[in-house]
Amino acid sequence: MQPAKYTPSAKALKFRETALTKAFLVFVDGDTGKRYSRDFSSSSPSAPANKELGLYRLKKMVKTYQTKKHKGGVVRATIYCNLTDTILFKYEKGEWQ
Repeated sequence: MQPAKYTPSAKALKFRETALTKAFLVFVDGDTGKRYSRDFSSSSPSAPANKELGLYRLKKMVKTYQTKKHKGGVVRATIYCNLTDTILFKYEKGEWQ
């Protein structure tokens, strides 16, 4: 029996569309995943998007995966601009480049 295919909700789709940056992760076990930045402050959700805040949160998430050994840690991560798909940062061998 095959697992059910994931269908994102309308809220998740909107979150993906409005995120300014996204990260593509490769875990130690070979799994991959995408994560989208949260560019808004929780104390003021109506404030304009803050790209620096989103980048900080994505980088912190990768570091958290390393320390908590989530799926064995992250081998590689690449952060892209969600609008243009240009590479902004790369993470390899424990360092951001």
